[in-house]
Amino acid sequence: MKKILIPTDFSLNSYQTVDYITTLFKNVNCEFYLLNTYLYEASGLTAIEMLQADDEWFDKPKEESLKKLGRLVTRYTLKCNNPKHSFHAISECRSVVEGIKENVEKIGIDVVVLTSKGSNSLGSTIEVI
Repeated sequence: MKKILIPTDFSLNSYQTVDYITTLFKNVNCEFYLLNTYLYEASGLTAIEMLQADDEWFDKPKEESLKKLGRLVTRYTLKCNNPKHSFHAISECRSVVEGIKENVEKIGIDVVVLTSKGSNSLGSTIEVI
């Protein structure tokens, strides 16, 4: 069984990537891992303000990521209706590069599928990966 990791930022390009890769592997037993990473937006906050931030400030990015990943997993599970495919969500507070590296090793990923923004040149994040 192929294990395929697809980082997503929930953009249209990300959805098109998932559409393409599920069609490409339609006859192959696959586990698709949809990865969303997030970081806390702390610019302008001092250390004291960060310590005083309430739980909601810390929970909001995680909850938003999990909610969107849940919708994405449900969408593709129903849309594909392929018994050879299963979808899993991974939400992590870290950079996308760290998230990919960690999950490739931890899960034993066979293929990582990256989304581009439609240009011929690679973005800086994709070059690092």
